[in-house]
Amino acid sequence: MLMADGPVFNVLVELKKRLNELDAQAAAIGQERRRLREAVAALEALEANGRKPHAKPIAPKAPTRTHQEKPLEIADAAAIVVREAGRALNATVITEVINRRNLLGREIKRTSVVSALDAKFHAGEMFTKPAPGMYLLVNGR
Repeated sequence: MLMADGPVFNVLVELKKRLNELDAQAAAIGQERRRLREAVAALEALEANGRKPHAKPIAPKAPTRTHQEKPLEIADAAAIVVREAGRALNATVITEVINRRNLLGREIKRTSVVSALDAKFHAGEMFTKPAPGMYLLVNGR
């Protein structure tokens, strides 16, 4: 049992305080990153000189997973996609990117993604829903 005034307790309090500070900094960085991505997208659209910008995010193709690696869960693959996009995405886009990059080693349907992400959302884990059908990582992580 830790004593409320012992040296270990004091170190624990300081570590928790620093962890909270880092979480706040990470959230601020996430917001800045999203703002910069939006600015870049807007400038690219202007530079395109009349060309229609891509409506969906284009993610680089990841290497195919091997059978020796532990397969990702749908929610973990979706977290990778949303984190790289840096903004909320709808289930259809998340599904398309997961399948295009073969993150799960198999093709999945949108309903599977919605089911997995809604389960995490209702459990208060990983995802928030800023709008119906849209998913964003908790704390922008």
